[in-house]
Amino acid sequence: MKARLKKALLTYYDELEDEDPNRPEKEKIKIVQELLKEFWGEGGDKGYGIFEEDYEFDYPMLVIERIDEVNAYDGDIEAAQQAKKDGIKLIPCKEYPYRTYPFNAYRFLDTPENRVALQKNIEAFIDEEEEED
Repeated sequence: MKARLKKALLTYYDELEDEDPNRPEKEKIKIVQELLKEFWGEGGDKGYGIFEEDYEFDYPMLVIERIDEVNAYDGDIEAAQQAKKDGIKLIPCKEYPYRTYPFNAYRFLDTPENRVALQKNIEAFIDEEEEED
């Protein structure tokens, strides 16, 4: 476990009300990881989650984002890099036909639905740009 994640989990633990202040560090981390995984789902125990992002896109997509309350990563990209190391498949950036914000973020889950949504979002983004010209 990376030192930053360990520190973030222990900090999160300190915010919980615990009857046993002498609980061993490993046990504290395990408690927090179980809570985070139960609440945030896959990756929650590692400080990131899988979320449906619909505020930046016309077509919702599943993305990796850091869990801000845990603060184990500098941002979503770093959280996505960890998710990839953990075995979560992400759509490789080199496969994007359009690579400007918000499509330059390597954090989209690699699912058939996400690939369709990504293509539709890119097309909608290009159409909006052309309308502005």
